[in-house]
Amino acid sequence: MQSDSGSRLHVDSKPDAALRSITPRLEFFATEESVNHLQVDLDLALAQGDSPLILLVTLAWQFRQRDSQRSLQLASRAEQLLGSAPRAGLDADQRKLRARLALIRGEADWLATRLDDATRRAEAAMSVYAELGDAIGIADSHWLRAMLAIDRGDWPGKDSELEAMARAARVADTDRADIAQAAQAYFAAFRHLEQAQTRWRSTMAAGKLERAASAGCWAEDFLAVCTHHASDFGPAIRHFTAAYTLALDTGQLRRAIVAATNTGDSLNHLNDYDGALQWMQCGLDLARKVGWPASMGVALLQTAHTLRLLGRLDASRSMLREALSMLAPLAASRNHAYALWQLCEVELAIGNLPDALANCVALAERADALQQVDLQSHARRVQAQALLALGQPLQALEAAEAALAFGREAANLQVTALRVIADIHAAHRLPQTSATDAPSVPLHHLQQALLLAAGIEGLTIASELLEATAREYARLGDFRQAYDFSLRAAQSRQTSHSQEARNRSIAMQVTHQTDLARADAELQRRLALAAAERLETLELLGSVGREITRNLQPSAIFAALDHHVHALLDVAAFNIYRVAIDGRTLDRVFGKQAGAALGPLRISLDDTSAPAVRCAREEVEITTPPLTMADSVTEGSTPPRSQIHSPLLVAGRLLGVMSISSVGPGAYSEREVAIFRTLCAYGAIALANGDAQAQLIGKNAQLEVLSVSDQLTGLYNRVRLDHVLKDERARRELGATEMSVILLDLDNFKLVNDMHGHQVGDQVLVIVARLLKESSRHADVVGRWGGEEFLLICRDTALEGAAVLAEKLRGAIAGHVFIGVGRQTGSFGVASLRDGESVDALMARVDAALYRAKRAGRNRVERESPPEDATIVT
Repeated sequence: MQSDSGSRLHVDSKPDAALRSITPRLEFFATEESVNHLQVDLDLALAQGDSPLILLVTLAWQFRQRDSQRSLQLASRAEQLLGSAPRAGLDADQRKLRARLALIRGEADWLATRLDDATRRAEAAMSVYAELGDAIGIADSHWLRAMLAIDRGDWPGKDSELEAMARAARVADTDRADIAQAAQAYFAAFRHLEQAQTRWRSTMAAGKLERAASAGCWAEDFLAVCTHHASDFGPAIRHFTAAYTLALDTGQLRRAIVAATNTGDSLNHLNDYDGALQWMQCGLDLARKVGWPASMGVALLQTAHTLRLLGRLDASRSMLREALSMLAPLAASRNHAYALWQLCEVELAIGNLPDALANCVALAERADALQQVDLQSHARRVQAQALLALGQPLQALEAAEAALAFGREAANLQVTALRVIADIHAAHRLPQTSATDAPSVPLHHLQQALLLAAGIEGLTIASELLEATAREYARLGDFRQAYDFSLRAAQSRQTSHSQEARNRSIAMQVTHQTDLARADAELQRRLALAAAERLETLELLGSVGREITRNLQPSAIFAALDHHVHALLDVAAFNIYRVAIDGRTLDRVFGKQAGAALGPLRISLDDTSAPAVRCAREEVEITTPPLTMADSVTEGSTPPRSQIHSPLLVAGRLLGVMSISSVGPGAYSEREVAIFRTLCAYGAIALANGDAQAQLIGKNAQLEVLSVSDQLTGLYNRVRLDHVLKDERARRELGATEMSVILLDLDNFKLVNDMHGHQVGDQVLVIVARLLKESSRHADVVGRWGGEEFLLICRDTALEGAAVLAEKLRGAIAGHVFIGVGRQTGSFGVASLRDGESVDALMARVDAALYRAKRAGRNRVERESPPEDATIVT
């Protein structure tokens, strides 16, 4: 057997020739194209009566992660042939094949977390290869032993195995040496990031064109980890998705699952939780398909992390417990420790302090054994928070200072640790062990945290940290500094709202770019035949793809697809279906037949007779299916004889189905199918981007509403009221009619909170807000001025009219019976804007009127005092 350009393998036509020279160059992880060629060669060998032994072993090797069950079936067939083969003079070759089959079964054991069985097989294969001097076999045995070391938490052992693999492969196979080097870099980034970047980053970033796809997967993963830890999440997502695509193409499904969920984790940091959950679902679906416990555990724990960020704590805890159960055979691994950390965070958030503390102790022990500084810091920081809540400040301080020490290489870890240390000192006033120039110990640590946070590129300092600093200055009596930091906290919250929108925009752009890259990769893979024609087609479809995907409006996307489908293919009818929001039907959103537009059509997803439905349910391409009622043609037209139905998929999410048909038989060859598949990929990307753009616009509108609304009552907040007052004053300066204001304060409201609690008090405020809205006029602006104070801005209204309205509002409140509270009253002040008067002067006068109402016995309306020079008419 020999290699044809390292991809297509051929076997001698004689039945016994397969055992004559068993030293082929086995690719470590072959591309999908190479595996397809291997399958064709196996079919040819079986058809011609040739011995398929080596092809069986080679295919079993390449399917070891693509399809473990099929890999083992092929291995069993190879073992049957090998057992019946003549042994004279072939012992060494037979032993190499048996060792290869041992590695295949060993990897299946590793993926199923049968670590002891996998170790025995790896050792047996290594013994044979070492005795026979087979460098490729030695390298592959070292790889399996390195993966086993990772799952056992033996990181030094992993290092030595990967270094040994690189040495063995350096002469025999540079691709394997590249994979060993890239894997070393990837795992090193989790222990000593700065050292790993210094040693590996330039190497991993360079040579992408020369590096095989199998090694490129690990190199992209390393670059993704580096950029993720640098909080540069856009590039991190691009590297993770590149790793995911390369892992899928080279059959490294365990890496693909990790890359998919890591993509989701990076999207979490951009606040794109919808996108994150889609990638988590992609990883979960792939993990469920392969059924490997370790991969299921990783997908579950990453998804649980996203659920925690969304506040779904019970669901997150349940999923983490399931993940820890899945990862139980790998209790010494980083992934098990990571799941334990996530559980610590969830228990702390729920308030289950004993369990949080117990899990922190277990996590610290595992993180120390692994020497993973991020997990070591997280374990101590959560432990400190739990101890502080349990009233153990000295132990909490010791744990928090340990968290700070372990996080010395990562500014974000130090910031969170310093915040906890400040909280401990603020709560218990413990002595400071080192000198400080700050007025207090908590302030010293808060200032350190602020200084570190300011040095993190692109980071908006959290409003919570600024508010904590403001509170400490206020406690020290430095109200000027307290006020300044309160303003910075408010600005931080406003910036965070804007940053959320920007992050969603970045996430949308990154998703567009990565999905476009994946569509291009799919295009290149599917149009692998006829090189000259392929290059011409690629150039054409590349420009077509750019034209389709730059549209965000559905109508423009449909028009572009319709134009190019008809320009490139023989099409009599063209349909685009979208999955309905309820997931029960396929709805035709665009259709044309013989140039005429087709009307709406709804097909139930329970109608399995319809090819479009089967395409959607199974997410598979269907060509030339039998005609059904759902695909019936219009009266008088010729029935189609060729059809293609292709799913519209983005990041594992089904958007709909695209279908074409032709009246000619056999109208769609492999080339036409590949072109249509690529158009579908570009169409799916464009539709997904359009959906994301619509969601972004909606969320931005929500953020705009939230920025001017009071969170409790839904009325306008102080910021919005200030703007309206300034606008109305400007209108008055331009000669507009009069404007008046009504300021009301609920009487004795503190008693409501003291007697019934703040939740009941909040409910009273909500009901008062509703009464004010219902009893006021459409033109009046109603808002919450602060606490239990409300303000109405009455446009085009004189003082007398505003006083009448105020009396109406007073009666509405006084006449309402508040459940659990009884009657509640309010005192009202009314004032009208005078010529040339400032807003501040107006508010001072209405405030004075309000307090006259309070002093006069409450539950009344008082008008503004007349001007000092006014004539009093009796």
